[in-house]
Amino acid sequence: RRRIAHNAELGVDLIKVMASGGQITPNSPPMWQSQFSLDDLKLIVTEADRYGLDVAAHAHGADAIAAATEAGVTTIEHCTWLGDGGYDCRDEVAKRMADQGIYACSTMPPRWRDFLDRIGPQRAEHVMHRLRWMDELGVQLITGTDAGVPRSDFDGFPDALGVYEHLGFDRERIIEMATVTSAAALGVADHD
Repeated sequence: RRRIAHNAELGVDLIKVMASGGQITPNSPPMWQSQFSLDDLKLIVTEADRYGLDVAAHAHGADAIAAATEAGVTTIEHCTWLGDGGYDCRDEVAKRMADQGIYACSTMPPRWRDFLDRIGPQRAEHVMHRLRWMDELGVQLITGTDAGVPRSDFDGFPDALGVYEHLGFDRERIIEMATVTSAAALGVADHD
């Protein structure tokens, strides 16, 4: 509560929570493992709402995605659907995301082809499948690159959009995702 209040006082645009582990911080939990309970996430959303702030949940893990969805976050960053030992795509959670209007940002790096080669064919297929699958279930996809991490430059955003064309999205839809839908997710759709 104090951290959210302090950040709101500083004028932040939103609250971001590491709902599950990442892979950059040394000795941090595995990517699939939740770092906050459902009750904690609900508290974060409630407190952020008191200040008119949305919540973005960094969530690779399927359990964290489910908890973030139940808590009512605005966006789920990465939305990888990892479980302990593999992938764990859950139709009922994705459908709930769609019903609640929760956006999923794939955070695809600008050099996405190199990324897919680096993670290997099985994981690459999951990355591609989950985006198609979420789209088919009605989850609103937004675009992002996770800029600032290794191999994801701040000026590479246009290159990252190529993954959606590779997936079969038409260019008009890709531009809409990168502009109109992303602006709505950020709460700035009515800005000129």
